[in-house]
Amino acid sequence: MALTEAILALVSGLGGAGIGAGGALVVQRAKRRDDAAAAAAAAYHADAALASEIVATARAEIRAWWTNAQRVLSSLEAERRVSAAEYEAQVLEELKAFTTAFYRIPTSVHPEQAELQLPRSFADLVTQVSHRIIDAAHHGQTGQVDNGKLANLRDQGFAAHRVIAIYLLECAENASGNPYPAG
Repeated sequence: MALTEAILALVSGLGGAGIGAGGALVVQRAKRRDDAAAAAAAAYHADAALASEIVATARAEIRAWWTNAQRVLSSLEAERRVSAAEYEAQVLEELKAFTTAFYRIPTSVHPEQAELQLPRSFADLVTQVSHRIIDAAHHGQTGQVDNGKLANLRDQGFAAHRVIAIYLLECAENASGNPYPAG
């Protein structure tokens, strides 16, 4: 009888140890799976936050460019002297900052609408309009610039800013996953 009890105790101890080890293995696997899911979620949120920050930088830079262009155009319309060299230096910095931010926008947040211009052409568009305004500023140093030309430059700048701002707004919505309020 003592032998049977000893064998039964041994079997039950080994069974309990096996069940405990199996349970620990299952718990460990579940924890690894949860940790991997948490790490993936954290990486996704970090990527989304970085994308949002990059898009916000591009939006701020294009806004600064347009504000500066409006200031120069208003000065030229009022026949005030504008330092073309200073404006050109400032525009080059603004273009560099905008282009740097714009090209860092992750492809995952770019809108997929075919009717929009290609992102590469945005930098070219802003550069072309900037050079036209710089030329007008140079002409303004030697005399008056035709108001029709200035109005045309203002329209071109507004159109460039508008299409890029709309595009960047869609990028911001894609990055955040939330629509921005209209207006």
